[in-house]
Amino acid sequence: MTVFVAAYLISASLLAAEPVARSARDCPVAGQEARSSLPVLARDLRSKNAFLPSAIGFDSDGLRGLQTSGQTKGNIICRVPRGSIIVANGHAKEMNKRPIDALSATLLEEVRLGQQSGHIAYIQSLPEPNDPSLTNIGGVWDDEQLEWLCHPPAAEKFRKLRSLRDAFIERNDNQDDNNEDDRCRPGWAYDLSSSRALEGPFGRNGAVRSTLLGTLASFLAAFSPLLYLQDLSKMPFEPSIPLILSVVALVSTLTSDEVELGMLPWIDVANHKSTSSLHLGYDLLRDGIVLKGGAGSGNVEFDYGGRNGISNDKLLGEFGFVEVDNPNDILEVAVAGAIVVNFGRYGVVNKSAAEISDDEILESARKARCALVAGFSSQTSVPTDPIAVGRFKMASQWRNEKIR
Repeated sequence: MTVFVAAYLISASLLAAEPVARSARDCPVAGQEARSSLPVLARDLRSKNAFLPSAIGFDSDGLRGLQTSGQTKGNIICRVPRGSIIVANGHAKEMNKRPIDALSATLLEEVRLGQQSGHIAYIQSLPEPNDPSLTNIGGVWDDEQLEWLCHPPAAEKFRKLRSLRDAFIERNDNQDDNNEDDRCRPGWAYDLSSSRALEGPFGRNGAVRSTLLGTLASFLAAFSPLLYLQDLSKMPFEPSIPLILSVVALVSTLTSDEVELGMLPWIDVANHKSTSSLHLGYDLLRDGIVLKGGAGSGNVEFDYGGRNGISNDKLLGEFGFVEVDNPNDILEVAVAGAIVVNFGRYGVVNKSAAEISDDEILESARKARCALVAGFSSQTSVPTDPIAVGRFKMASQWRNEKIR
């Protein structure tokens, strides 16, 4: 049992994010007073025994992020109780196959509850729909805007992200409700959860803690197995049944391969930086989610891709920004038709077909690079719509990093 618990806690350092996009629509559901609601969120979390030595602030460019004034005990940047995070409920899991869809459906239920939701302080602190951090996400760009990338493989990726979002909205749109505000809520909920969700483990919605306590209680209440260590054959079987069942439940919970996604208030405000040493963990004793590491003072940043890293395709397609000099960035190049070769910062990352010659790969890479470079001179008509302008700039930054 100790081995399984240790393995679970070690695995809590892994971090990932799931697709897909945030909305560029205007939707007065929540987040309209995001800045002023931050103290409300802090009070709400502290009332639930959260540990918040860090703060949510805005830099000189108006970018919201997590900030800390220095080292704290145990290098804990913040700890929020498990009960304050949003995870997919049972009904949402039954109705949605994809974990991110189930989480989005759960968030949508909380949004529709309004002031009756136990997460209202968190929901009201989320960015407004017209915030650049939402409107720049590549997964909601239209086809004309995707042409600004000058790279068909990336454009196709973003179209798939958009189709997943549209499918969720169609399934969750309340066709009988004439309230326009409510009709835009599915897209808003999906956009927020899919672009902010983090991957656990986060305690399996309390199952880890409850099964562990149940096992310990069964061990102590049923009998004292230590009395029979010298001769297990004399140990009565009937009293051991609850203990056996508890152990089976605990092992099943700890070894489950079900993806565990959650929306983490306060923690999900931290910005991205590749190769960051910060990590998430589950505090079994306090039943909370912890962000910790040697952050020092200033802005708190961690790697959204966890140990595997994350490319600019995913960052732009799902988060709405491009990381400069991203060490994990790759360029997908189509060679000999449908065969895709990945180029990393230090050469070929993946060559899927051995029969492709190096000359073919280099020629295809040269053509792809020329198309990216030509994009800077061919796009002389700059859009005037504020949302389109932001996306135009993101496309330019994305191409520049691919050329790099």
